[in-house]
Amino acid sequence: MNESRFLRNTFTKTLRDQKRSYLFWAFGVVAMTFLMGAFWPSIAASGEQFNDLVDSYPPAIAAFFGDLADFTTPAGYLTSEWFAFTGVVLLLVYAIGKGADLLAGDEERGMLDVLLTHPVARRRAYLEMASTLVVGTLGLALISWLGLLAGAVVFGMDIGFGRLLAGSLMLGLLAVVFGSVAFGLGGLGLSRGQAIAVSAAYATADFFVNALAKSNANTAWLRKLTMNYHYLEGEPLKGGFPWLHAAILLGVCFVLLAAGWWRFGTRDIGT
Repeated sequence: MNESRFLRNTFTKTLRDQKRSYLFWAFGVVAMTFLMGAFWPSIAASGEQFNDLVDSYPPAIAAFFGDLADFTTPAGYLTSEWFAFTGVVLLLVYAIGKGADLLAGDEERGMLDVLLTHPVARRRAYLEMASTLVVGTLGLALISWLGLLAGAVVFGMDIGFGRLLAGSLMLGLLAVVFGSVAFGLGGLGLSRGQAIAVSAAYATADFFVNALAKSNANTAWLRKLTMNYHYLEGEPLKGGFPWLHAAILLGVCFVLLAAGWWRFGTRDIGT
């Protein structure tokens, strides 16, 4: 395939450009998930002492770390340590950074102008680049599932692979939402730095609103407006894949990407 034909397939080109960095991300995710499993034996052995400590925490503090009362079970431990904290941070850093770099970053570097000189429709290029964001993020989520599964087997963590898969897919969907914010903002014309700043601020505010509203009955309704609520409210590590919450996250992704898609097709592309 010559270079001109290759550039007309934005999806393939973008995946090729990401190949090296993606391998580093995959290695880091596997290492972190395996590390989660390595700590499990010591957590399981300190069950009563840890539960006594949890009982002394104020509800507002405990809300930031998930269901700490359930921490000494495999599902509770992984929810608090990976699915409510470490995994979220890692995948959001990847998705927001990649979402901002794919469109806004290429435009700042002048690469988008070069791409669009080839016979490829703008909105098609937008959709193909957005597809690489979704595929890459969900791919990391599945890689995290394999790492967690390996850790569970090696370190004797009794949790079903199906529930781990459900939690990992929901983690991937959450990251896709915030990555879509960054990507869509690039489509609207914001710079890479602006897209990252706005997306990161939104993700942080979403987390804090969900956590703080959980501890106050008067503001509990606000949680349903946050992405973090729909991410873990269905408790995928206990009850399986929450289809309704997943559909809501997918719907939000669609709206965010559609807004950028519409604007990208009509605005001037500048360097």
